Amino acid sequence: MLRSLPLALLSVYAVLAFLIGGCGQTQTQQPDFGFTVTPVASIAQPGTSDAETLSFTVVNNFFQDFSGMPYSVFDLSSSTPTTAVFSSTVTSFGPNAVVPLTATIPAPSFSGSHTYRVFLDPQNLVAESNEDNNKADITLVYANGDLFFGNQTVTIAPPNPTSADHIQLTFVVNYQATSTSAGTLSGVPYTVLVDGIAVFTGSLPALTINSTTIVQTDPLPTTGGGVSHIYTIILDPNNLVPETHEDNNTLLTPPVAVG
Repeated sequence: MLRSLPLALLSVYAVLAFLIGGCGQTQTQQPDFGFTVTPVASIAQPGTSDAETLSFTVVNNFFQDFSGMPYSVFDLSSSTPTTAVFSSTVTSFGPNAVVPLTATIPAPSFSGSHTYRVFLDPQNLVAESNEDNNKADITLVYANGDLFFGNQTVTIAPPNPTSADHIQLTFVVNYQATSTSAGTLSGVPYTVLVDGIAVFTGSLPALTINSTTIVQTDPLPTTGGGVSHIYTIILDPNNLVPETHEDNNTLLTPPVAVG
């Protein structure tokens, strides 16, 4: 009896191995969809009148054909984040297919930041092994206008300063907008730097749509006599105002000789 015990144990192990192996063979793989390239926008700095085209690539990680799979885009920043702003289908989505897609989203109703979610199989029509990789987000900042320097020049008073003088800088700012929803800009900051070091921060006067204003700084102390200095003016240095162009907010003076 004792001699047969090891054989009995082996038989038990064999049965367990068979059952475990059988269970492993009956497991079935589930479909899985995802993104190989997350959304990219056609316009890097869109305005509120611009429709955007998003480009992205999806993959079918399964051996079954899922052609006709729906996908949608949602504006998570809108008042109706569960309403699609674009919907279509993946026309051909065969086994292990990698498919480039596009989605054209309409211009938003308000400026500022918008986060769009591209959702593959948004209604979960197909049960998947991973439901979390069916969506990809992209955030776009829509501008409603543009701040820029009107004549690209700065007037310095006095024109030939000495180290004992305080100087004032005068410049022209334009505000252009294509939509009346842009409204009036109030309290937009600007910064003055001398040789790259900030020495003054002021606020622009209220700017209505398509207006021009003349701005004059407070009197600024000169920095070091007997040398030349470069003054830099930066509009909206912290990008508080979404603009169609952010690269025209800086203006430099020629070297200013201080006696």
